[in-house]
Amino acid sequence: MRDGRYCLPVKSAQELGSGRCHDIWIRATLFIEPAAVVSLNNELRELQLSEQEEIKKILKELSEKVYEYIGTIVQDF
Repeated sequence: MRDGRYCLPVKSAQELGSGRCHDIWIRATLFIEPAAVVSLNNELRELQLSEQEEIKKILKELSEKVYEYIGTIVQDF
């Protein structure tokens, strides 16, 4: 994985084929994202962002429910 995207390590630019280069390691290995998986990587990223938004939403709702009892919580503390 490079930059959160699935990539393949290749030894030289000649093996690159069609795809995007995401990283170079010690000037010998290129990490490419094959053109065939670009849309899948994009979809995965969108799903990850949606998941994070849902987590934020749930945490906000839980925080609001806990806040209803803030007086009791402070008193017990």
